[in-house]
Amino acid sequence: MKPTRQARQSAVSYLIAAGAGNQHVPHVRLSGLWLEQLGSAIGTKLRITASAGQLLMEVLPPVEMPAKARSMRR
Repeated sequence: MKPTRQARQSAVSYLIAAGAGNQHVPHVRLSGLWLEQLGSAIGTKLRITASAGQLLMEVLPPVEMPAKARSMRR
């Protein structure tokens, strides 16, 4: 496991959700090379678990896609 990095602070902002009657909905944005350095490269799937007062993000292992069977057409 990689070492823990310095704690960061962010703020919850909002987005306007057109599908929810143009309501303001909470929005959290994370960006930076530090995400990639911790294993969250572009396209990485994450599991996000919410509990009282915290969000936990875990990197999911890559899913191997089975090779397509070749067509037997002649």
